[in-house]
Amino acid sequence: MKESISPLKKNVSYYSERIRNNILRNIEKYDWAKKERDNTVAAAEEACKLDYDHLWSLLPTQDMPRSSYFRNVHGCINCGGLQYHYTVPCGSVEWKCVCPECGMTFPTNDFESYYKSSLDEHGNFIPGKGDKKYLKNILYPEKGEGWGVDDGFGYKSDNGEAYPYAAYIAVERWARYVPRKLLLPLCKAYVYTGEQKYADRAILLLDRASDLYPELDIVDYTPERGLYLAHGGGGQGKIAGCIEECIYVDPYLEAYDLIYPAFENMSRETLDYICKKSKGTKSDHIDIMCNIENGFILQMLPAVKTGKIRGNNGYHQTTLALAAVVLDHKEVSKEIFDFVFRSGFVSTKRIEGGNVNDLLVRDVDRDGIGNEASLAYNAGWVECFLLSAQILDGYKITGTDISYDILGNVKFKKMFSAMEKLIISGKFSPNIGDAFKTGNPQRAMSREAYIVGFKRYRTEELALALYEVVGHDLDKLPKDIKDENPEEYIEDIKRIATEACSDFPVYSDNLTGYGMAVLQNTDKSINDKTALTMYYGRTSGHGHLNALDLGLYAYGINLSPDLGTPEYKDAYDMMRRYFIHHTISHNTVIIGGKKQEGVWGGRTSHFDSGSFVKLASNEFKAYSGIKRFKRTSALISYDDNVSYAVDFFSVAGGKEHTYIFHAAESDSYETEGLSLIKQTDENGNYKGTLLSENIGWGEVNDDSGRQYLTKVRRDDSPKGDFSVDWSLKDTWDTAESEGIHMKLHMVGSFDKVMLAVGTPPRNMTGNPTELEYVFVERKGEEELSSLFTSVIEPYDKCGSYIDTVEYAFVRVSEGACDIPVKTLKVTMKNGRIDYIIYNDSAIRDKEYIIDEKYLFKGFFGVISVDKDGSKRIYAMDSTKICDISLTPHFSGEIVSFTKELTDKNEITVKLKGEISESDLVGRYINVDNESIKNPSYKILSAEKQGEYYKLDIGDITLTCAYADPSDLSKGYLYDISEGDEFAIPLSFCIKR
Repeated sequence: MKESISPLKKNVSYYSERIRNNILRNIEKYDWAKKERDNTVAAAEEACKLDYDHLWSLLPTQDMPRSSYFRNVHGCINCGGLQYHYTVPCGSVEWKCVCPECGMTFPTNDFESYYKSSLDEHGNFIPGKGDKKYLKNILYPEKGEGWGVDDGFGYKSDNGEAYPYAAYIAVERWARYVPRKLLLPLCKAYVYTGEQKYADRAILLLDRASDLYPELDIVDYTPERGLYLAHGGGGQGKIAGCIEECIYVDPYLEAYDLIYPAFENMSRETLDYICKKSKGTKSDHIDIMCNIENGFILQMLPAVKTGKIRGNNGYHQTTLALAAVVLDHKEVSKEIFDFVFRSGFVSTKRIEGGNVNDLLVRDVDRDGIGNEASLAYNAGWVECFLLSAQILDGYKITGTDISYDILGNVKFKKMFSAMEKLIISGKFSPNIGDAFKTGNPQRAMSREAYIVGFKRYRTEELALALYEVVGHDLDKLPKDIKDENPEEYIEDIKRIATEACSDFPVYSDNLTGYGMAVLQNTDKSINDKTALTMYYGRTSGHGHLNALDLGLYAYGINLSPDLGTPEYKDAYDMMRRYFIHHTISHNTVIIGGKKQEGVWGGRTSHFDSGSFVKLASNEFKAYSGIKRFKRTSALISYDDNVSYAVDFFSVAGGKEHTYIFHAAESDSYETEGLSLIKQTDENGNYKGTLLSENIGWGEVNDDSGRQYLTKVRRDDSPKGDFSVDWSLKDTWDTAESEGIHMKLHMVGSFDKVMLAVGTPPRNMTGNPTELEYVFVERKGEEELSSLFTSVIEPYDKCGSYIDTVEYAFVRVSEGACDIPVKTLKVTMKNGRIDYIIYNDSAIRDKEYIIDEKYLFKGFFGVISVDKDGSKRIYAMDSTKICDISLTPHFSGEIVSFTKELTDKNEITVKLKGEISESDLVGRYINVDNESIKNPSYKILSAEKQGEYYKLDIGDITLTCAYADPSDLSKGYLYDISEGDEFAIPLSFCIKR
């Protein structure tokens, strides 16, 4: 992109005249807007106290090392605290950062003076040039003269670790202090008041940034030098790593538009100062504007093309959109926009297109979730694409009719509702993949994203979500000073919430595109907040290798949380590679001691969300060459306050199967049916790890991941059924009862049972220090078939309600039968007996007798017998249960389907037999084809049309990609095809 010789920008654009008028009108009308103005002006006045020399010297030049975070195995050199980020005080304390755990300040030498003595006449930092007298510990002399001292390349501790204090502060100055504490307050104060003095200082800062930015490059700032930057392994970036760069440059772009009208009114003092510093090359405001455009704004597209600005999906596209709107130039802005929306090759050092259209169609699934698995990262997609959408909303390049609106895209709209379908017990987003802390309550999407979404779409779902987020106190919702009617949206939320007469709805749902089944009570008249999740989505990217991972919630806490965000999200964190991301730390099955393979996702077999039994059954190709990897789990209601979970995990193939389950942070545990031997030394102290008694925690890099599990207890010859009962801590202060326990009952025969302690990420404030894991192992000389069967019982101070869990006797007319049907007999302390029947085979043509009492033929059933003899009977995809004959499923083939990208989608099918339309509603149609994206869809309504049925699947699109991303006119690819066969499993429940 060529440099401009006169300013390209001719008008305000991002902060248009309309927006500026809204701002001034709101300041006149509303007290809160006056307060925002006053606070902004106060911050700008603080910036005005800094003289021009100080402002000009704030941004470090290229040769000042830069590091975005700390990653030290041994933690803070004083307290050992493991923290990603340190606190950088603003104001009078310069070139200092503070350990957030012990409060000690670093570096310990007078680095500010050392830095100044290292500058040349142009303000460039020259490594090694500084006065050595400033390389002395003056803050804590008792620690030693060299302790904590930094010369720009960090302090090297005795154990060899690097602590890049000054380099971290250098990034902080570019990324936060200058743009957010000084530049934006000055710019906004100018817009709010019209006072030129604020704009003058902002112009000085922006001009200086534009002097330095073209030369910035992180290529020499590597982990080998103790410097850490987020670049996804590509080594690219400018201020910092390419992933962070997108976020850091945006305020500078925004600032140019904010102060655009002020350039021609610059004070003589400011103009003379900039002219002097530039050695006369910038003699008027035109020169300065050209410098800002050439040195910063026009740097964006080349930097993206070369991978120096390349964030997660949506990040660099947003940066380019903002640059284009700020420039608002007929040719140049169009060039940038065309690149943003163009499909093209992407690598660490070459990007040929922003791929916005392709990303939304191909990489955002039908549920509205991106391809990163982690809900935290996918929420980032929403917020980044949302910023792009806001930037582009209603914008047309001046002098043209060209607009770039993505708010109308069906997939984009769907992204707003997806996260709410995954809210558990009203407070948890599942921490799948690199997301959140270990078990803390959180919502994946920010309040601000909900607000923007609601302002655009005005849906009841988003209104109720916001109503819930602010705890029903709508006064907590912010007003945007830029809006024409800034309080209108709050009144709309209040009206919708009043009319709905409801809090945010709780969903029991199966997001088949994302790969997450959520089972929980949706009846607000019942207090049961037990929830079960099964994850069968992607296990690559920022996901973990956790196919068919099980989650359980009750009494307001996450009973078995995923470990979530690792300590460091880079290739150097071995704990991340061999434990946090590894299969071994998740509630699933590991085969042959090896981690699972990273793939897109699994397949839905069955799903039901009834009041008595809620069920999810999914399959996954987690390992190459494995015949079966399938989990069927159900929640069964015990009373109005709690449900228990039953779990059947079926594996065929491989010679070693290990079932893994862990509890939340616990005070203590008890076992029954096990004779555990501790792995200790001669003094009775635990030694070694699950890998070996001679290998300590993390001492080796072993693919099994067992080197991260300690305090090992073993039973090498378990006799059969056993249980582990954990007394759980209320780690996050969310418990809604006292004395909360989780008890794992396991039924069957096993070769080995091991208990061990796993360590959650240690630098996530508030995380539990350890979690208890159970490993249940089966081995064989030949390939195994295993069916791990368990009951998971949450209970509180009222005590355990399950007396015994065992297999019931099952037979066919020819005699006893162990396979394929298993029946758990769960006897309650109140006399109730539940029979849970599971058929592990796809062949279900035989009739079985359960406990010499009940008939069963099918896939899954529950017969619950109360003490008085009354029964609740449930069946899924079954032909017979007790004396009741049933239709197990409907089947047929696809005739046609919606082929446009729209929020109104239908599948027309030919069904075998005469079927009532009402029998189809709420069921899932599972299509049998080779698509990797799980073609399973919930039927919202059905209409018979002659010999066919039209099934409404709502805003769930059937498109999965463009046929040719470089030529969108060629249409789409789809997850289903005409002629595909399908099944619609049916469930049945009755009281007797």
